[in-house]
Amino acid sequence: MMPLSNDHTSPEHSMIISYMTLRKAVGILGMIMPLVLSVGYVLAGQGTEIKASISHYYHSPMRDFFVGLLSAVGLFMFCYKGPEKVDGIAGNLAGTFAIGTALLPTYHGGIPPDEAAILIGQFHLAAATAFFLVLSYFSLCLFTKTKTGQVPGRMKLKRNRVYRICGVAMLVFLTLIALYLVLLKGRIPWLDQVKPVFWFETFALWAFGISWLTKGELILGD
Repeated sequence: MMPLSNDHTSPEHSMIISYMTLRKAVGILGMIMPLVLSVGYVLAGQGTEIKASISHYYHSPMRDFFVGLLSAVGLFMFCYKGPEKVDGIAGNLAGTFAIGTALLPTYHGGIPPDEAAILIGQFHLAAATAFFLVLSYFSLCLFTKTKTGQVPGRMKLKRNRVYRICGVAMLVFLTLIALYLVLLKGRIPWLDQVKPVFWFETFALWAFGISWLTKGELILGD
């Protein structure tokens, strides 16, 4: 007699488990990054002051952690293909921008100004911005999709609300960073001391993480 098939050991089921695990891993890495860098900086005996941005931890003893965490997110993104071709393209773009952000350091200042370092810092800023834009696209456009012919269930509709909130939040925090850098930086001393870019980046990463943890159904799972 042929053994009964077991859906829990089928290749399709294994693939679903792999994608769920991948989504959770990406979400967790995004959420812990600010905590690992800021707490690690203190534990390394560098003081308790928060850096101007998450990217500025590259120029500290936490450099390897910054590069390692972002590169891990980038590699996970390259591995992520999703149900449609567009998911794979978006994943490859996100992976490229994440690794570009990790390997091209932000400008750290200096006298006299280093023109090459400034140019690299501009590429870093462009890569980081593009990375978050792609992540917003994932949340707003890809994660909210429903298979053709299917009616989204109650939990799917709840997850879609989370995706949209997270996607919009990332765009809002990106906009706030741009407004601060262009209009406010250096003009309001107390605001500079609060390190708003670090916090806006942190909130954007948390939105990214929540979105991917929801996609992995660690949050609002069926």
